[in-house]
Amino acid sequence: MRAAPLGIFYNKSVDEAIEYAIKSAKPSHGSKPGMSGTCAIAAATSKAVAGNCTIKQVMEAALYGAYVGEENGFDIPTPSLAKRILLSIDIVESNRSLSLENVCSLLYQYIGGSMKSYESIPFSLGVFYAANGNFQQGMISAINQGDDADTNGAIVGSLCGAFEGSSNIRIEWIEKVTHENKINFLDLAKQLIKLRE
Repeated sequence: MRAAPLGIFYNKSVDEAIEYAIKSAKPSHGSKPGMSGTCAIAAATSKAVAGNCTIKQVMEAALYGAYVGEENGFDIPTPSLAKRILLSIDIVESNRSLSLENVCSLLYQYIGGSMKSYESIPFSLGVFYAANGNFQQGMISAINQGDDADTNGAIVGSLCGAFEGSSNIRIEWIEKVTHENKINFLDLAKQLIKLRE
């Protein structure tokens, strides 16, 4: 959930985003799933923000980050986050003829959507992929599945926003979030990108 700003900041290099994701995760989320999830989202966001890529390439970056994260995390008895990302890709690709709502329901049935990173990360990546990176459709679909809706919504929103750009987010949503939080998130994102130029 907190990895997207790393991807924004290190948008010129997926490997650099992963390197700093590992450093960020180690103190509090150093297990294989914690490290894998952090690296997956940082890598995917980095690829998406850099632009000139397909949604499939963003998913490939996420998978690459997940594998690197698993290699660097300490072992605990959990499912492989990387393998669950592969499962989410397979579920989406096998069910493209269904509605987005039905695909998201299948993702939830097979993967779950709890606060466990081996559920929330592959589920959110699957929703992002199923929605073709569309911010509004992805956000609503992720949140409507319930469970850890705020985490999943934050992850899907970060990925879709990075992939589509802020111009594709409804202005009233931007204004509401800005007003309620007293933070201009668009300016903050621009500052992160500018710091790396």
